[in-house]
Amino acid sequence: MPLARLLKLEVAIAAVAILLLFVLTWAFGFFDDMSANGVIALILGVVLSTALGVGLMALVFASNRGRDAAVHNPPPREADRPPRGG
Repeated sequence: MPLARLLKLEVAIAAVAILLLFVLTWAFGFFDDMSANGVIALILGVVLSTALGVGLMALVFASNRGRDAAVHNPPPREADRPPRGG
């Protein structure tokens, strides 16, 4: 699966989960005793924390593509190779 498509899927799933969380919280009346500033702060905190988590997980998946092996196992330099021939 291409990285861009995977990222879009992760963002969509996170957005649906956040929306569902807020709808259920509102339906059960948990926002009744909270001021408008508190609700805004809660919503911004959850959205920004989730965005940070999704972004970091996308970076983890993007970096796990086998490119690290080239850094850890570099080809030998010319000076380190044994001499050829006699």
